[in-house]
Amino acid sequence: MGVEDECCVTSELVCESETTVGKADGLVKSTFSFEFPRGFDENHVLRLKEGPQRGIDEDGDPIIDRKHPQTFTLKIEHRTTTTLSLVGEQVWRGALLLCDYILANPKEFSGKNVLEMGAGTGISSVVASFLSANVICTDVNRGEILDLCRENLKRNELFTKPGCHVEVCPLDWMDIASWRDNEAFKSCDVIIAADGKFVSIWVYSS
Repeated sequence: MGVEDECCVTSELVCESETTVGKADGLVKSTFSFEFPRGFDENHVLRLKEGPQRGIDEDGDPIIDRKHPQTFTLKIEHRTTTTLSLVGEQVWRGALLLCDYILANPKEFSGKNVLEMGAGTGISSVVASFLSANVICTDVNRGEILDLCRENLKRNELFTKPGCHVEVCPLDWMDIASWRDNEAFKSCDVIIAADGKFVSIWVYSS
């Protein structure tokens, strides 16, 4: 048995979160709040805000609060503890820093084709979809990592920019054959990645 199968690790965010709800199968759902980015489609923001109706006016029309929201909340499903080989099933600080970077630099992502490597739970790809033309969310096909990516992207699809295409694909950094001939990867303008264990961020622009 290898070290990756023996050692279990827990993200430091678990100890800090007050908005985590557990499930019997070991998965939990946490909420993460961010500010809307500058340049975010004003009409899209208003559509998000229009969600719940505030009642009916005297003409029989729904009352809608159109005040521009300053923040938004994502709901992300993840695990709190995993073996080293499945750390992608957790949310790490590096992923949140990458989200902040995207939101603080909207011009670098607006209308671009974005590839995220080592996406884990997919939270950074969710945020990238607010601004980008296309997002390819990738990680190793191991455990439930890719399933969590798909579910979290679907759970938060309300925030995806209209017209943005989001795709989840397996990608093993160490297996050249898994990405060398993929035309979708070659068309990317921006490549993003966050190393959760060392809280490092790389952003590549072609």
